[in-house]
Amino acid sequence: MARLVHRAFAVLRALNEGPANLNSLHEQTDLHRATLLRILDALIQEGMVRRAVGGDTYHLKHCVKLLGRKISKTDLLAEAASEHLQSYSSLVRWPTDVLHLHATQPCLVVAETNRPGSPFPVKPNRIRHTIPLVPSAAGRAYLAFMKKSRRDHLLRKAERLGYFLQSPHINLEHLEEDLNVVRQKGYGTRANFFRGGDYLEMRIENDGLLALAVPVLNGPDLIAVLNTQWNAKAYDEAGFSSRYLAGQIELAAAIAADFQRLEREKTLPESLHDFTE
Repeated sequence: MARLVHRAFAVLRALNEGPANLNSLHEQTDLHRATLLRILDALIQEGMVRRAVGGDTYHLKHCVKLLGRKISKTDLLAEAASEHLQSYSSLVRWPTDVLHLHATQPCLVVAETNRPGSPFPVKPNRIRHTIPLVPSAAGRAYLAFMKKSRRDHLLRKAERLGYFLQSPHINLEHLEEDLNVVRQKGYGTRANFFRGGDYLEMRIENDGLLALAVPVLNGPDLIAVLNTQWNAKAYDEAGFSSRYLAGQIELAAAIAADFQRLEREKTLPESLHDFTE
């Protein structure tokens, strides 16, 4: 069964490059023509492929191309980050998360993480774990590098909803000064009073960790933030940043490049002129 599935995907990948006849598919997939005909017949019955009425070429049907449009930006971000995070964990054993803005709440949410592979005893934040914006390292990095008009709107929304997991004494009028420092350094760190928790689960905890977060940028546009946490007893901020900051910035750039590539691939059919193949 697995072999048949692999062969079917080989045919779909070939047709994704463009319409092809049986001989062309044979050359591209190295599959026997009889095997190809059986696979094509099954794909036609499933409504994924059609054979041109006026010729002998096979084409992907529009429903297959629409499948890609159901992939969200969160899915693209997680896909762009996954391999890089896995490779990064062999160099930096401290856990690293990729986070983006929650769709409806003024907080960040984990899109992908390499925590399960970390040997260090830190809380295994799961995908979709949420953290507050103002006091967290990731939140401060996100606020610092997003466009000011959007940041102001987001902070007004956060202010209306209250400051769970945020100090009641924090002054938003002075927050811009803190964010200027983040922009100068190129990374965000936790507010002194913040010790971890989940925003949407309304949970506060003292996890004994410090954190450093850098932006994942597409030119001037903010895509996400990359956040690494470590045991506060192992390094202070200066010690950790001197050892790991350069690699973290390099990792963020690699994730951004792959995210841009995936976005281009996802939107390519819409950018083509009508009636071209």
